[in-house]
Amino acid sequence: MAPVTITNSTGGVIHVTITNYKDKGSMGVFSIDSGRASVWQRDNVQSVTVFRDNNPVPDVSVVWPTAQRIIE
Repeated sequence: MAPVTITNSTGGVIHVTITNYKDKGSMGVFSIDSGRASVWQRDNVQSVTVFRDNNPVPDVSVVWPTAQRIIE
């Protein structure tokens, strides 16, 4: 498994979920406080969905294992 790191550089809390297609690991929605990071272990390409409290439209992107995403 390789780490996928999501860092919250916004001014508020974000909520993140990462798919686990052909992988193990949770698909739950996790909160990340401003200035903090969370790590998911994945072996395959996955999609990430980021929800922000002040925006009804989520950000969706594709991540490779070992990816590091900074959410601004």
